[in-house]
Amino acid sequence: MKQTLQLGLQEEQYKAVLAQYHFRETDLERLRDLGGRLLYAAEPVLYYAPCRVLGKSALEGAGAETEGMEAASAEAGLATEAPESAVMELEPVPEEQVQAGITLAVAVSLGENIDILQNEYISRECLTEAYMIECIGMELLKNAYELAAEKIRDQYGLWTGGFEFLGERYPLEMTGAVLGLLAPDAITYNAAYMLMPKKTVVFMTTLQEERRNGYCHVCDTCSNLRCPNRINAVHLNYGYQRIFGKL
Repeated sequence: MKQTLQLGLQEEQYKAVLAQYHFRETDLERLRDLGGRLLYAAEPVLYYAPCRVLGKSALEGAGAETEGMEAASAEAGLATEAPESAVMELEPVPEEQVQAGITLAVAVSLGENIDILQNEYISRECLTEAYMIECIGMELLKNAYELAAEKIRDQYGLWTGGFEFLGERYPLEMTGAVLGLLAPDAITYNAAYMLMPKKTVVFMTTLQEERRNGYCHVCDTCSNLRCPNRINAVHLNYGYQRIFGKL
């Protein structure tokens, strides 16, 4: 299922960006201007599909197996390596079988135009503006989470539960399986499982009867340090190193 999202930015969000990312009060007008450009350029889209995760039980069972191997090896004075995680696959679930407890694979993307706009500022050495685009883009992505939950509620009469991003409970190696199931128009990933466009996320969630509070704050509690949407990510490309180095 593919649906477009209509995003917006409220005045309090610009002020939140101002405070959270330590901009000056005099930067507020510039943030508003860039926010308007991002809203014009963005092509936010939501993909989702009900599915069953195959291989999960094998992965969960690997913990006990590993502990047993470690105990036996310790007695023998040998070092061991943990077995490789079981490969997870996704099996589509027919729409008529969707009910509470069913898993959804989900992708949300703001589109490649934001990347293009940001790269234009970087190429012109406008690094503060490029950094502002990064921060505002994160706010737009948070708004997209809320709208995604509402779209899914409209479709199934059920709310999304917690967002489980790949790299946490589900391995990054599942990226190909998720995108294969969703078949998005223009979302790709590289050998390091970095998604393109950059303001794109994929995650798993479980449908439930009650609405979950704080969809827009899911990034605040995410522990995936390899996510390209983290401002404090360790693996920054050259352009971002320059942005953070000069501010």
